[in-house]
Amino acid sequence: MSCSRLMITCNVFQKVVRYGSNFCPSCTKRPFLSAPVYSARTLKYYSAQSHEETTVADKSEKDGDGPQTCNADSDKEAAAASAALNDKNVQLEKKIKELEACIMLTVDLYDKYKRSLAENENLRARMVRQLEEVKLFSLQAFCKDLLEIADILHLAADSVSEEVLKNSQPELKNLHDGVLLTNTQLLKIFQKYGVTPVNPINEKFNPNFHEAVFEVPDPVKEPGTVAVVQKIGYMLHQRCLRAAQVGVVKAQL
Repeated sequence: MSCSRLMITCNVFQKVVRYGSNFCPSCTKRPFLSAPVYSARTLKYYSAQSHEETTVADKSEKDGDGPQTCNADSDKEAAAASAALNDKNVQLEKKIKELEACIMLTVDLYDKYKRSLAENENLRARMVRQLEEVKLFSLQAFCKDLLEIADILHLAADSVSEEVLKNSQPELKNLHDGVLLTNTQLLKIFQKYGVTPVNPINEKFNPNFHEAVFEVPDPVKEPGTVAVVQKIGYMLHQRCLRAAQVGVVKAQL
């Protein structure tokens, strides 16, 4: 093969490689192709550029997704914090209600405690008063039984007049003196234990200490006044042991 023919063949081969199978050897110009045909170097260049664009796009997408992901995480954290705060508020309200209930219960118990103390104090004072009354009036029944003896001695002493005593024998006078002494000694014992006689002659009638047995017409005295004492009364420490039996002045018509 000659050198000129070899050179032509090499040029054709280069054009075929450059323009592809659509190259026409008889045409010195580049044929019109429906789709361009690129060389391996050109394809490599465009492939690298496309890879860089893809990498940049992926990076941009990643950069774009980053804030969205952060925003989503922030929203989740905010929602979780809000839920936790609501739970704490609910628990706090529950604790406040429990505390208010405890306060009300404490106030109620303290009020009951004060009332109980007052009741106990009143009970103690009442028991002390009752004990004092028991001490003072424990002999009431016994003293009341002795009043009949005092009445008999008083009647026996009053049954003998002074004139009879002057003209009588000494034995009668001694007997009379013995009755008076016994009556006086009994009254002293009564006084020792708080029993005192009550003789309401010429006093205003008092139904708490006097017992009206009959009425007496007396124009001089005021109606309702004690005119006659049939049986004297007795007091035991400011308490009526026996009411005096009296006759009261009758009201004038």
